[in-house]
Amino acid sequence: MRVQLSLAGIGVLLAVCSASAQDQAPKLTQKLPVADATQQAQLQNKVIWIDVRTKEEYDSGHLPGAVHIPYEQITDKISQVTQDKNAVIQLYCRSGRRSGIALESLQAAGFSKVSNAGAYDTLKAQIP
Repeated sequence: MRVQLSLAGIGVLLAVCSASAQDQAPKLTQKLPVADATQQAQLQNKVIWIDVRTKEEYDSGHLPGAVHIPYEQITDKISQVTQDKNAVIQLYCRSGRRSGIALESLQAAGFSKVSNAGAYDTLKAQIP
């Protein structure tokens, strides 16, 4: 009986130590589908997705959580979304052309972490 109790006690101790070691282990980053990445980033306030298409295009479908700012209004309205010039911003449109123009406008306004994510249909296809 003592042997069984000792083994059980060791098992519990190992389980506790293993769980705390997992909590302290560095978390590996992984590439997430756009929907998961968008949701996770919004929860962590790390990435801002901006749809720079027309209102009609945005209303017909957009990435979950994406903010709508038409590309020609991006510098006038970006402050409604963020004033942090180091905010991570992902832009997209129908083909990537308008998001490229918006990218240049935001960079000229001093935003340093802006990316052109490209075409909506390509991004949408990554959502499960």
